[in-house]
Amino acid sequence: MYKQLVCALLLLGAVIRVEAQARILFDNVKGETSGTTADWTIDADLHDINWGSQGTAYTCNNGCVHSDPQRLPTPAQSQITSSTTDTFWTGALSSWGIDLVKQGFIVESLPYTGSITYGSTSNAQDLTHYKVFVMCEPNTHLTTAEKTALVSFVQNGGGLYMISDHNGSDRNFDGWDSPHIWMDFAVSTGNPFGIMADTVNVSPTTTSLPRLPNDSCLHGPLGSVTGIKYHQGTTFTIDPTVNTSVVGIAYNSGTSGNTGVLAGHARYGRGKVAFLGDSSPCDDGTGNPNSTLTNSYTADLSGSHRKLLVNTTMWLAAGDSGIMQSTMSVSHDTTICEGQQATLSASGASGYTWAPGGSTTQSITVSPTTNTNYTVTGIVNGTAQVLTIRVTVQHTTVVAFSASASGANVSISNQCQNGQYYNWNYGDQSPTVNAITPPTHTYAHSGVYTITLIATNGCGADTLTHQVHITIAGINEPDAEGSVNIYQSGSDEVRIEYPSRAIDRDVYIYSITGQQVLKAANSSDLNPISVNIAALPAGLYILRVGDTVKKINKQ
Repeated sequence: MYKQLVCALLLLGAVIRVEAQARILFDNVKGETSGTTADWTIDADLHDINWGSQGTAYTCNNGCVHSDPQRLPTPAQSQITSSTTDTFWTGALSSWGIDLVKQGFIVESLPYTGSITYGSTSNAQDLTHYKVFVMCEPNTHLTTAEKTALVSFVQNGGGLYMISDHNGSDRNFDGWDSPHIWMDFAVSTGNPFGIMADTVNVSPTTTSLPRLPNDSCLHGPLGSVTGIKYHQGTTFTIDPTVNTSVVGIAYNSGTSGNTGVLAGHARYGRGKVAFLGDSSPCDDGTGNPNSTLTNSYTADLSGSHRKLLVNTTMWLAAGDSGIMQSTMSVSHDTTICEGQQATLSASGASGYTWAPGGSTTQSITVSPTTNTNYTVTGIVNGTAQVLTIRVTVQHTTVVAFSASASGANVSISNQCQNGQYYNWNYGDQSPTVNAITPPTHTYAHSGVYTITLIATNGCGADTLTHQVHITIAGINEPDAEGSVNIYQSGSDEVRIEYPSRAIDRDVYIYSITGQQVLKAANSSDLNPISVNIAALPAGLYILRVGDTVKKINKQ
């Protein structure tokens, strides 16, 4: 009985040890071994067979070559020791896989006949059985169900490693390359990880990394990462407004912050996500003999890529002791016109408090009269998280200017506000000037001129006019007879009455913007004269006769 008990306990201990080992799954469902320069698998015993003839996979055109991995690499990983080399298995990711086994992990491949699921009891390789899922340069579009499975896997504690390659790297010629596949994944799922692939082709080498001394991916069990060398890859754009945990750990030359990210990571739910924009750092130079492969895993930057990939995989597998990460997000900053409303919203928390106002709803509608920052405090797992939304109020344009004459010149003192453009007209048939600050204008004749300014900013327009008297010696001196009288008779007629005698003087009517719309000749010495304005649309106009200018209103 004693011996039986001891055997049972030993057997139980062996089972516990196996179960305690975290399992790492490398995907080969999505064409990761397509093409002549990609063999992204930890091990394959078969090469260059026609996938289409074996059921679920597609036929690769244009002479593609493939490796076709089985679930468990051979020879068995239980034979791996500290001195095992990457030739133990056949695949461009074999060094990575062997290094993980040396760190105590179990590694598997998801063959092309497999499927990506989460929570499927009929799938022996369902993601619920694994701690980390590595997708190194997928070349086949993710289905809606597969996207949902990946998000659920991470949310419930899994680690996803998203590895891309450069724009145009469509290895299997199906119209999808890895940057567009990862971009589509982010767009289709609402970008919960705050990670968006760019569609570029860059080949930077960077040894200037952000100073993140506590970052486990940069400074992990295999040592400190010293740099990253791309052999044609893409960058990522990160968005901390939708996932506050996302961080870049390497950047393209001349970039920082949220753009040009070469590698980084984020947390979501109980799990983690890491991303890398080039598959070349994963390449150990071994694999399908018909593929062109180059060792970047250990040869570039004194083995820095090996440290990055193994450190990051171990960080993904480490978990967070069941602590849920914050997923609270808010709507973007917005601009409204004065008098309009804006709806602000937050999500991902169990309770919300807005300031100013004190509302406790998930969304609020506001109508500020000035630029205002609104903060929302959300409770996530008992911890308060605070985010801010700025509402910018665009007021109807306020126009203020003055005009002064000096001889034949007019100078403008401009105090326009909030305008996107300013349209000036000088009332003498000169071309309209579109300028924030108008130039000094010179007139050729004496007279009274109306300077008109229209300013527009998208929330309305404001118009003001000023009159200036121009006197140029010897040219068109003002009438000695004095001003004329101008008055309206009904809505369709304007009467002009001269002070003492008839004067042969034409009558001009301008729009409020300074464009001439009517000319009435007075060549028969009539006094007073009548000008018919029935054909003019309703609105304000400027009438000028000689040196006299008056605003009229057509009803």
